Amino acid sequence: MIMTLSRNIGLGRLAIVAAIAALVFAIACGDDATEPVTTVETSKLIEEAVTSAQSASAAEIQNSVAAAIAEQPQGASAAEIQKLVSDSVTAAIAAQPAGLTRADVQSIVSQSTEGQLSAADVQAIVDQSFRALPAPEIDVSRLTSLVNSAVAGAVPEGVSADEISNIVQAQVSAGLSGTLTRGDIEDLVAHAVEDAVGDQLTAEQVTEIVNASLVATNQAIESAAAEAAQAAAAASAAQAAAAAAMEAPTPSGPPVQVVATTNFVADWARVVGGDRAEVFSLLQPGADPHTFLPGARDVARVADADLVLTVGLDLEAEWLEDLVHNASADESKIVALGEAVDPIEFDMLAMEHDDHEEEGHDDHEEEGHDHEEEGDDHGDEGHDDHDEMTIGRLLVADAVEAHLSVIDLSTDGIDSGVFEVAAPRATVYPSPTHRFGIILARGPEDDDDRIHVFDGGIFLEEHGDHFDLVTQPVSRHSLEIAEERPIHYVNSHGWTAIFADAHGHAILINEADLANSSGDYEPVEFEAGPQHGAALVISDDHVVITTKNLDNLDDALPVGVEVRDFHDHVVYDASNRSCPGMHGESHNEHGAAFGCVGGVLFLEAHDGEYEHHFIPNPPEMREDSRIGSVYGHHHVEHFFGRASYRGDQGFVDDGIWLIEVDHSEMHQVFSEPSVSTKFSSDGELLYVLGADGVLHALDAHDGDLVATLDLVEPGDAGRPAMIVVGEWLYVADPNGGHVLGVHLPHMEIEEEWELGGAPSSLAFLGVTDSGDAPHEGHDEHEEEGHDEHEEEGHDEHDEHEEDEHGHDHDHGTHDPHFWFDPIRVKVAVNEIAARLSAIDPDNASVYFQNASEYADELDELHYWILDQVGTIEPERRLLVTSHDAFTYFAQAYGFEIVGLVIPSLATHVEPSAEHIAELVEVIREREIQALFGETTVSERLAQAVARETGAELFRLYSGSLGPEGSGADTYLGMVRANVETMVEALK
Repeated sequence: MIMTLSRNIGLGRLAIVAAIAALVFAIACGDDATEPVTTVETSKLIEEAVTSAQSASAAEIQNSVAAAIAEQPQGASAAEIQKLVSDSVTAAIAAQPAGLTRADVQSIVSQSTEGQLSAADVQAIVDQSFRALPAPEIDVSRLTSLVNSAVAGAVPEGVSADEISNIVQAQVSAGLSGTLTRGDIEDLVAHAVEDAVGDQLTAEQVTEIVNASLVATNQAIESAAAEAAQAAAAASAAQAAAAAAMEAPTPSGPPVQVVATTNFVADWARVVGGDRAEVFSLLQPGADPHTFLPGARDVARVADADLVLTVGLDLEAEWLEDLVHNASADESKIVALGEAVDPIEFDMLAMEHDDHEEEGHDDHEEEGHDHEEEGDDHGDEGHDDHDEMTIGRLLVADAVEAHLSVIDLSTDGIDSGVFEVAAPRATVYPSPTHRFGIILARGPEDDDDRIHVFDGGIFLEEHGDHFDLVTQPVSRHSLEIAEERPIHYVNSHGWTAIFADAHGHAILINEADLANSSGDYEPVEFEAGPQHGAALVISDDHVVITTKNLDNLDDALPVGVEVRDFHDHVVYDASNRSCPGMHGESHNEHGAAFGCVGGVLFLEAHDGEYEHHFIPNPPEMREDSRIGSVYGHHHVEHFFGRASYRGDQGFVDDGIWLIEVDHSEMHQVFSEPSVSTKFSSDGELLYVLGADGVLHALDAHDGDLVATLDLVEPGDAGRPAMIVVGEWLYVADPNGGHVLGVHLPHMEIEEEWELGGAPSSLAFLGVTDSGDAPHEGHDEHEEEGHDEHEEEGHDEHDEHEEDEHGHDHDHGTHDPHFWFDPIRVKVAVNEIAARLSAIDPDNASVYFQNASEYADELDELHYWILDQVGTIEPERRLLVTSHDAFTYFAQAYGFEIVGLVIPSLATHVEPSAEHIAELVEVIREREIQALFGETTVSERLAQAVARETGAELFRLYSGSLGPEGSGADTYLGMVRANVETMVEALK
């Protein structure tokens, strides 16, 4: 308690300078007894200490620089560089014996080592040189006396001044035998008071004592430093006058061309470069650096630039690499400023809330009841017209055990075997908008077969002019259907159509009606007669159902199709043996295709009118081969089909064929045996998993091979099952006992969940959308196969998930948002000066002088923030922000980040439903009254959280400056605007 209170008390400027300068000198000399501090913590203090060191001799500075160079040999030998720098520094000091500023020494070293050292090495040399400068001496006895007097005057009756004095004197004297930082002095005084008076004082009284003691400490150190500075100034008055008379260098030559990835970095570069630099920002006001997309002009600017300044630390990772590649830019001119500022490691706050390990949470009880989370938690869908959102889970079946597991895609949490189903090797499908999971479980006996329904628990609920995100646990729905041999499954037009072979029932489930039903839901059912058939809703009014072979009732395979309305009237008949031996179905926006003996039947639909035609097998296909599985996509005009023929050991794969229904043609595009086939979400690629475990990406327009990936190992446990969700392909691998996530743009396995057992089927449940309303994804089809089943059996299916997957592909191991710490910005500004000096050495002193002057403004900003934050009670310094952008600010100014709407350093990542629910709970428990949205992040989720909790929503600038005239159109203005908003919200 005492240390926390005391560290909020400010020291005088010279006190800090003297104390830190002494510490820096000790570090440079290798004093093991002194605890080192980082460059960021001391950069301001070091610079001021050097500026104040008027009495440093030429030999002292020369030796310091020489020693630093000896430790940093880069390119030339240490002796060669040492002589160059030593001579330059000696000459400069001879002309300006009053002492050198940081800008002076930086300029000297840069010019002396041109071509020998990089700008970063020059920076390191100068930093080391400054660290070795001696600090003003401190009068220990005077300091002790003043501290004793201050403490004695503040202690109440009952404790003698002598007692306090003895303790303080002993501790302060011991500390000053080495060196002191500000924290050291505060701790010594605080501990002295605590040891002397114990419980006799209240916290407020202790604070008063520490305040008084530090005032006395300040006076002592300032007095000592002032005396030293006065003596040095008097001894070198003549030299100081000569130095003051020296003319500033005149800029010359063409300006340096600078491109900055962000507008606040561009602001720094303009200040440092002045008239000597032409600076262009890729990021316009209000734009988000996480999701910025460069254009052709940006590529040209980067190509022509002398210097490209980035934040780095993976802030621009989504687009910078491609930009540099397209510009054919020399990577040596790309500077990542964040790497120079001693960045803090990324430690995502929300992981504390979303860390669901495999055994972690019990909210998936068998019947979906009895949960703490019961009831709806509302957030917002968190996207605008340009953002996509994916929040959800994978529901996974097992080939050996009769159960389902749940994988949370946002937290990577696994709940293994949490729901029982009727039989192992069940197949799992999503409903049209992924709200529900529908499971077809076929037991050892036909009367064991069941259709189970599970509510995924994550969906959008309409509220007037907007949709709220609802989050609940996964739960078993009351709808359960006992049907023998439910096999074929299709999603279309908001309906799920399931065909149960044993009795020929076409079962239709309307997702909206199911979601809105308060009690029992009764599906629509059509009779079609026992067959290995199929059904699909082809329009809002019509259903396509396969027809039996009436000439041979024992024939399990259909021979045609008919179109019925919902009153069970036939409106179009293509059942007259139009497709003998029918097996396999798919559809696109123009109609439906069915695999037949001898070819493919295409049923074309147009405004409630229908016609059909037959595409015969091509001459190059084997006579005994036939299309048995069909694959379609609503953005693709043609279809693909997998052919097979019956061999001595069963069915033999005859490759993948492209079916052009408009031209009644087909040709083979993949000749190897395959086990699963899926379209990409946009229909541009067709993914084929070979029997050898290799994933092939084919161009969906012509079938050409684009890429391959060794995905799984073949085995005896069963065939892998695949689904596609946006940029992700998920594979349930029964032979490996895991589920894999393939990031399709990179064609790399980037996720793996160890479930154990034999995961054999999976579906995505949740919200995946790019608009303002729940959206029906691609239609899901079964993928019918012959190699493991008899003619009428199959268990491989085709789910086409249309939209983006929301994995947290985040920044690297360090937080890039350092610009919210002005002290770290000073380091970045010096780096900019060093880089400009390396390109334009004739004007190095201009750049370093500008950087030095801007550093003074950053100091003023820092102290202004401290003053403003001081008006907020410590217990109210609590932040809930849109994403993890303010950790540097919080650490620098004593705030606690208690929650994040997006638990990520990036802005395009979507939070899990569980995270939003837990955030609401935290806000309520901590009684948070203010939430902070951000100008570069969609505020829909933040608005929803604010509505749910009653907190007021404020807006901060985060990844970009404000527009011109906003007061936040410069870096200094942006930070001041943020602080003023925080004070208004929290005071």
